Formats: sequence, structure tokens, C-alpha cells
Amino acid sequence: MKIFQRNVRRERQIKYWTLIEVDKNTGKKQTK
Repeated sequence: MKIFQRNVRRERQIKYWTLIEVDKNTGKKQTK
């Protein structure tokens, strides 16, 4: 159970960082 929770938490963090990357790219495109 604990291992499963760790995996979910890690997956959420990866999605979170991916969203930030996309946001930065979108912001750069809008600025240019």
C-alpha cells in the first residue's frame, strides 16, 4: 500500500512538472 502511494505521488509530480514545462513553452510562444 505504501509503495502504491509513493508511485501515485511520483506520477503526480511528473504530471505537475510536465504542466509547468508546457506552460513555459506556451508563455514563450505568446511572448514571441
